[in-house]
Amino acid sequence: IRGGATNIDGAFNACLTQLQDDKRPSYVIFLTDGLPTAGETKETKIVAHAGQRNQVRARVFSFGVGYDVNSRLLDKLSRECFGQSEYVRPNEDIEDSVSKLYARIGSPVMTNLEIDVAMDDVRPEDGSPVNRVYPKKAYDLFAGEQLVMVGRYRKPGAAKITVTGSVAQASQ
Repeated sequence: IRGGATNIDGAFNACLTQLQDDKRPSYVIFLTDGLPTAGETKETKIVAHAGQRNQVRARVFSFGVGYDVNSRLLDKLSRECFGQSEYVRPNEDIEDSVSKLYARIGSPVMTNLEIDVAMDDVRPEDGSPVNRVYPKKAYDLFAGEQLVMVGRYRKPGAAKITVTGSVAQASQ
């Protein structure tokens, strides 16, 4: 990127269109120290483009470095692309943060994790018994992490929660 310009949309286009293998998890580490200043600069379009180009369900881990980072954009990109965001201040060691991430993603416990909530009083045709769920999409669980999902029950009552995913590329 010339002259200090930051083309986030162009970088994601170049990266995500190269990924072709959807049989194994793909990871993208995105490091940036600024805001989108070249190419497409509208947050919503950048996020939408990344989602459309991510044909192999690559997991995007965004690292914002410094104080002048568009954290809202990086968080949206990471959510849309099944990853997480982390922020590193100028006086912190980015190598340490990236090493910790590499150690985590090297030990997936379950990939393509999905959570299903069922209640006796709610029929499938009535829709999900929970709404306002986060995270909305499937994600991965790594060694040392907690499984956290938040949402709001539409009705009170006992619920059965089923967690499914792949362990060593075999569905569980």
